Amino acid sequence: MSFIQYIFMLVLASLMATGLSLAGENRTTIGTGVGPMYNGLGLSYGQQEKHFLKYASLGCLDISVSDSRGTEYNCGVGGGFLKSDIFDNKNNKHGIGMHLGATYNQRQGLNKVEVFVAPQYVYFFNGIDDSGLNLGVSLLAGKRDGETEVGAGLQIGYQF
Repeated sequence: MSFIQYIFMLVLASLMATGLSLAGENRTTIGTGVGPMYNGLGLSYGQQEKHFLKYASLGCLDISVSDSRGTEYNCGVGGGFLKSDIFDNKNNKHGIGMHLGATYNQRQGLNKVEVFVAPQYVYFFNGIDDSGLNLGVSLLAGKRDGETEVGAGLQIGYQF
């Protein structure tokens, strides 16, 4: 299967997994930042509700250019959700959720798809249903440079 076919399948799977819908009273959002919600450094597209955000993302974990190796990258797509009324339905600033991402790692000649999962907590300064800055932490588990890794991650972003 070619790189383009992998990306197409991953985008389709991400959109189906997040259940993005243009119907209803949802607010469409576009975000940019670094962290799981943006699949590394990248963008997200989602639907915001009063206590819920579902999104698809496109981003890169790293890109490098050198004379000896040329351009190498580890970029891909993901999707996830955050829910803010788990502990308190009056406060919509504390989001807890899950992100599933996949990247195509072309670094160091690996040329393989790597998948990761990231349970996450995100604080939305203006609430999950409004534009604004967000900060978060996550636990990352999956493949990175061909090795299985588990670790913590930070996130900072802005939803428009």
